[in-house]
Amino acid sequence: MTRVQRERFPNTPDGAYDYEKISSYYVLKKELLKNAKSSLRIMHPLPRVNELPKEIDDTGFAIYFDQAKNGVTVRKALLSLVLGVKNE
Repeated sequence: MTRVQRERFPNTPDGAYDYEKISSYYVLKKELLKNAKSSLRIMHPLPRVNELPKEIDDTGFAIYFDQAKNGVTVRKALLSLVLGVKNE
């Protein structure tokens, strides 16, 4: 899951209108998860705007907070490798 990015639209009155029209269309609603398989996992790059309501957070499908936490660890490891830090 990701959001429609405002910065991808032209900085014109028409561009703002297009963004508003499109961004409100792509919203994950909790009711859509009613018949989802138990193995479904929802990932999202965060931060969210309006495409991912907070009510999804506690569904058991949401793993985007773990995703963000793991991303920090991965970035630390990559920086350590690039900078030549030795773990001893």
